[in-house]
Amino acid sequence: MISLKDLAFAYDRISPSILNGCSADIPTPSRVLVLGRNGCGKSTLLDVLSGFKVPTLGKVEINGVNLYSREKSVKELRTIISYMPASLKLPPYLTVSYFLDLWGGSYFNREILDTLNLTKFLDHKYAHLSDGYKHRVNLAISISRGGMVFLDEPLRSQDDELKRSFPELVSKYVKNRTLLVTSPNIIDGVKWDAVYTLESGVLK
Repeated sequence: MISLKDLAFAYDRISPSILNGCSADIPTPSRVLVLGRNGCGKSTLLDVLSGFKVPTLGKVEINGVNLYSREKSVKELRTIISYMPASLKLPPYLTVSYFLDLWGGSYFNREILDTLNLTKFLDHKYAHLSDGYKHRVNLAISISRGGMVFLDEPLRSQDDELKRSFPELVSKYVKNRTLLVTSPNIIDGVKWDAVYTLESGVLK
């Protein structure tokens, strides 16, 4: 169970709250979609749930354990959460194959490359890829890792090919795991267990 309890976040005391009392209980495993307009706080919500930002108020618990207790380090969080931010910049001078081996390791399912049409780019340097294919590399890395998968707007500015293949990625490679996805629009083809809307800093 992922439990959000009265979660709030602001960058400082004088800034308005981006999250303002978010509460939800998300069973694990499950597939959850969080909808919201641009700038409503979807990225901030995933940053908090993934350990990149500490909530101003409230707490996040996974299976009853507070993720922000002193006993939980960011390194430990990474063992149970695989997070793809909306914008992820990797060192540009290394190859696609290097990144997949580094983060995917022995657990990486090479079939993902075929689904994302990445096989032919394995020896290409990351910097030489288009923004769309850089995004596919980021997506492949995030899905291939174990544990929970959090994806921030994975289909933003993507072509129809990736949008069509996304449901297959989910059904084949995120089995029996928790998938939490943010998007400004509904993503068809995926059987969502729950759909939330983030509005005025509150999950509804």
